[in-house]
Amino acid sequence: MLCTVVAAILKREVKSVSAGIVQQSSASVEFCRRGSGALLAGPLAGPPSDGSRPAGHGDPSDSSQQPHAATVLVVEDQEQVLRVTERALTRSGFTVFATGSSEEALTLLDAGERVDVLLSDVVMPKISGLELARRARALRPDLKIVFMSGYSGGPLIDQLRELGGVTTLEKPFRPSDLVARVRQVLESD
Repeated sequence: MLCTVVAAILKREVKSVSAGIVQQSSASVEFCRRGSGALLAGPLAGPPSDGSRPAGHGDPSDSSQQPHAATVLVVEDQEQVLRVTERALTRSGFTVFATGSSEEALTLLDAGERVDVLLSDVVMPKISGLELARRARALRPDLKIVFMSGYSGGPLIDQLRELGGVTTLEKPFRPSDLVARVRQVLESD
């Protein structure tokens, strides 16, 4: 009963991300009320005991795993998602600017920092991901844009596509899928 009550409190996107993480990791989960938030707890899998690589982790000598000299601006208001995303891209050789606000992202772009890809959550406080993309394109017309979202369809996603030259990455995603999508966007013209 407590799990149902706490899950109902969580926003739809947080629930979909949490459920995806649990499903992908074959973990169990406990929701515990602490203050005004909720805690998602579950076991994290370690490396396989047989020495094999976990799913989604290719051979490091594979060229798709090699460093990339591009710069990615990550905009995500959920701190944990921001840090995991930043870490996955940094480990893959990207230079990463990470921020929790659209305002900071626009300041960085306006200052002339090199940014090859804008990777933004769709639902952001104050300035939405869509509005951020519009303003970023006004500053940098050739900027490549990837939106992260827990929503796979609907009017919001249609608006993103109407912007043109953008792609989406559905949450939850594996770090390897994130890196592959960013590389794919960089290689497209």
